[in-house]
Amino acid sequence: SKWKSKATAEIDAQAEEEEKERQARKAEKEKAKQEKAEKERAEKQKIEDEERRKREEAEKVEKAEEDKKRMKEEILAKKRAEMAEKRKTETGDEDFVPPPSPTAIEREKERRAVLASDLSLTQQLLQKEKNLSAATKSEIQEMKKIWEMKIGAAEEELALARKKIR
Repeated sequence: SKWKSKATAEIDAQAEEEEKERQARKAEKEKAKQEKAEKERAEKQKIEDEERRKREEAEKVEKAEEDKKRMKEEILAKKRAEMAEKRKTETGDEDFVPPPSPTAIEREKERRAVLASDLSLTQQLLQKEKNLSAATKSEIQEMKKIWEMKIGAAEEELALARKKIR
């Protein structure tokens, strides 16, 4: 009885020790999992912060360019107004409108050329799309004819096989 209780106590102690080890391994795994998740979160946050910083930088540059462009346009408008006023006083004509500047005419020509090329490209793409859809339709018709011929041939073979069976 003494020996039996001693063996039971050893088995219980060993089982308890194994349970502690298992719990410790489980806790280590959980800790490693949490550390990995935290590391991934930190990396993701770092990437998001970097992307946000780049986006904000790009927005600043874009705004600065827009401001610069707007200021140039304001200066040009002011100069044009001064020139128009000067011409009005020189000619004495209240309704005098100065002719557009050569650069303005050139810019308008360039803008119209770009629009024309865009229109041309769009028309070409539409034509290609029409051609493709027409080609696709003809391919579908061809495939339909081929399948109809195959079905007809299979039906003939079936009829011959039925005759042979009879």
